[in-house]
Amino acid sequence: MPAAYPAHFRSTIPSLEVVILAAGEATRMRPLLLDRPKVLSPVCNVSILRRTLELLQSGGQNRATLALRAVFESCEDAIQSEAPPGFHLDISFLPARITGGVPCVRAALKNEAASILVIYGDSLLSFDLGQLISFHGDCLNRGGQITMLCHRPSDLKDPNKQGKTYHGVVSKNEDGRVTKFIEKPDVTEIGGGFDLANAAVFFCQRELIWSDRFAQARDFSFDIFEHIAKDWPGQFYAFEIGKGFRFDVGSLRRFFELNIMALNRSINVRLPGTELLPGVWVGKDARLRLETMVAPVLIGDNINIQQQARIGPNVVLGNRVQIGERTIIQNAVILDDAEIGSDAVIDSCIIGARSRVGSRVVVPPRSAVGPDAILGEADLV
Repeated sequence: MPAAYPAHFRSTIPSLEVVILAAGEATRMRPLLLDRPKVLSPVCNVSILRRTLELLQSGGQNRATLALRAVFESCEDAIQSEAPPGFHLDISFLPARITGGVPCVRAALKNEAASILVIYGDSLLSFDLGQLISFHGDCLNRGGQITMLCHRPSDLKDPNKQGKTYHGVVSKNEDGRVTKFIEKPDVTEIGGGFDLANAAVFFCQRELIWSDRFAQARDFSFDIFEHIAKDWPGQFYAFEIGKGFRFDVGSLRRFFELNIMALNRSINVRLPGTELLPGVWVGKDARLRLETMVAPVLIGDNINIQQQARIGPNVVLGNRVQIGERTIIQNAVILDDAEIGSDAVIDSCIIGARSRVGSRVVVPPRSAVGPDAILGEADLV
């Protein structure tokens, strides 16, 4: 927690509802996610959704609503299976006519709670939710309506084609009151205290998003945050993420990078399985030869790896993956139930769930293979 904040917050929130906003179509994750919403994309074999729900549970929250597109209704059972024990996950399937973050949150709300915690579901997150809740309660006592979690991403000054950052950028005073917010400003504007980014987690009071002044709002950043910061600054507060982190899992490149970063312990996330050798994590009922593993490697449950196959470095194998003899896999993320034949080579690739790579197939580097694909002959394990 930044030193400028009080050492201990005593404030509480009378009532709270959590909405995980995942109503996008994940077009930048195709073809990998043709069969599932982005929140089910795994980082080291644990879905983004599961990690988010575990974070909520660690902060004392055991209920949330997930806002999804109606096109993913067939995934309801798979989504519900991601909820940790004791966690109640509601799912609000939204029709295509409801667009924009604000209308989607309004449509997803299940009760009359005064405070709404909105979390964007494509984020890999680590922060102290209990401290954020307490800080928001303190801000409510000072007339606050919005409390935003902020961080300092390494790409804050990386420009897009128009010379703008990819982030909403914030400045605040010592007690956390926001003094300026601009969604995607020019990178030349960033600096001099105007250097915190929206971490895609925020509290918003119910009365505010249903108020007449924001009746036509669609986008939280452009239609609410920018106006609150300019016209009602005493209602907008920001809380720094401290030792936590936030990463967008919005593209195939980012998905691959985050899996490798987590595997290499560059970011601190839970890795499933047991570390049988330094950097070699193995799940339950795995059949393999440890001497052919080149760390770092993460092996899922019920894996079958034939003799002389070499796995690693920088490999994540999902659950129930089967790999034939003498196959070489490195710098790769392979999702659940994939089958790889003998003498195949996979380097710097993502292989989708239930895909089949035949024997002697060399998958071109930097390939992303979608679910249920078949590459080469089907003489598999």
